Amino acid sequence: MEAMFSCGRVAFAIITILCCFTSPAIACPFRERNLLLDFKVAIVDDYNTLSSWHGFNCCTWRGVSCNLHTGHVSGLDLSGYNLEGNISSSLFQLVQLEHLDLSHNLFKGKFSLPHNRQLKSLTFLDLSFAGNVNESSLGSVSEFYVSLESLSNLVSLEYLSLAAVNISAGKEWGEAIGTSSKPYPLPRNYALFGADQRTILVDSGPAIHSP
Repeated sequence: MEAMFSCGRVAFAIITILCCFTSPAIACPFRERNLLLDFKVAIVDDYNTLSSWHGFNCCTWRGVSCNLHTGHVSGLDLSGYNLEGNISSSLFQLVQLEHLDLSHNLFKGKFSLPHNRQLKSLTFLDLSFAGNVNESSLGSVSEFYVSLESLSNLVSLEYLSLAAVNISAGKEWGEAIGTSSKPYPLPRNYALFGADQRTILVDSGPAIHSP
């Protein structure tokens, strides 16, 4: 009897282990899935790089990462996907987002966070070379604009890169860059470049202005 009981316990343990390894992966919230689909609808994906963006669980989609415990979308890495068009404001409603990389794409329009949409968890933002570039008599001009003032709400930001995008800086951010008493928190590591490639801020520490 004792031997049978021991065998039963071993069998139960094996079944438990198998269930753990074969249980379905945690799924993202339905609302966050729809927000990502709204973003996809608004852009042009000629190379079909987002072909995996279908089905119920957006945690399995290419470029999307989720919190292993909650299932919330925590990361979006679409660097080098050759995506075009305008970035939907639905992206700013992913309130649990920690990592956002849209670099090396062909976006147009303005990247401006609504004042009532604070991505409080965002620690990493890379928009470098994210815009379509037109050649003109004035040189290379990016069609992608970033509002620095709107980024001031990213209170958890630790890394920021805006290389080769047009920068629209409000009065408040101009004051923050030019003075030692910064009214808005700046990330520890940042690289801001204008359309002419001149560095405005680099790395950490005090602001370094280009000549």
